Amino acid sequence: MQALALLSVLLTAVAVAAAAVTTFSAAIDGVIGRIVEGEFSKAWSKYAKFAVFVASLAGGLRVRELEAWTRTPVDSGRLVLEVLKTAMGCGLGASWTLLAVFGAAFSAFLGMRLYERWRPAAAPRADERERAAGRL
Repeated sequence: MQALALLSVLLTAVAVAAAAVTTFSAAIDGVIGRIVEGEFSKAWSKYAKFAVFVASLAGGLRVRELEAWTRTPVDSGRLVLEVLKTAMGCGLGASWTLLAVFGAAFSAFLGMRLYERWRPAAAPRADERERAAGRL
């Protein structure tokens, strides 16, 4: 029963972590793609998704509590409770990581906008150069 309990907790954690990454994948790609261009955008997006997945797993799998399962028998009521605690921990880990990713992205976006607003007039933006050249 302990092996089945540990396996069910692990599968729950992997499923919740994968669901969090899948749910926010488009948002992560869009936000990072807006701030970083080209190949760096793809790399940072993959890194952010990996960070969400790992933090979600780490939040849901409480190793010290799971070690105690090897010494005591696990009944079905406790198993359901542990699966729910695992799902909640995974969600919490994912939410904190997403908050950090989107907070950093918002700070970078705000910094870029402030720089564009107050930069010297002698350095026109790329889209202004394109518009002046008649290509935009």
